[in-house]
Formats: sequence, C-alpha cells, structure tokens
Amino acid sequence: SVSLPESTEPAEPPRVSSFIFDEGSRLVETDQDGLSSFTFKDKLARTLYQVSRAGAVTGTAFNTAGRYITRTLFANPVQREDLFFKPPIPGAVALGSLLEQNLRPDPANDRVSYQFLD
Repeated sequence: SVSLPESTEPAEPPRVSSFIFDEGSRLVETDQDGLSSFTFKDKLARTLYQVSRAGAVTGTAFNTAGRYITRTLFANPVQREDLFFKPPIPGAVALGSLLEQNLRPDPANDRVSYQFLD
C-alpha cells in the first residue's frame, strides 16, 4: 500500500463570480477580485459582443436565419470606462452602441472565423 502525506498547505478558497444584469441590460460577471466582464445581447438573447476583464472584445454576427456566421476577436481592446454613460443619461444611447462607437477594427490584425452553412 502507498500512503501519501497530507498537504500542509491550506486549500485555496473557490473562485466565486456573481452574474447580474445591470441598468444597461448587459450581463455582468464580477469575480472575487472585483474585475468584471460584460456580455452584450440582442433582443433575441443572442450574444453579440463579449468584453473580457482586460477589454478584449469578441463580436458575433448572425445570418437572417439567426445562425452565427462570423466571430471576430478584435485586436484593439476597449477601455472599460468607455462602456458607461458619463454622466448617466437614461435612454440617450444604448450601451451596446457605446461599445460599437469605441471599437477600433484593425483588418490586418483582427482575427475572424467563419461558419459556412449549406
């Protein structure tokens, strides 16, 4: 039989994330360090954009049948503070539009995947 020594290191606490819909109807995931990522959805609850904690943006485009056809990882991150109204003005501009206004596409460096359907 083999006996293994018991670990003397304390177990790391589990990582905890919270998920909420904020005032802009964005799905916000916040980890225990207080860092947030955002998911922007359309009226049909499809994910259009995901913004990581570091500001990296992934965009998804759909065809008329509602199937995804392209996924783009944008080379240029967005500044997280640019995703919020300053000062808050209810109804002035949709927050998804704020994201789109702050995207800086770079065709030479953005990474695009395509899905072809027959």
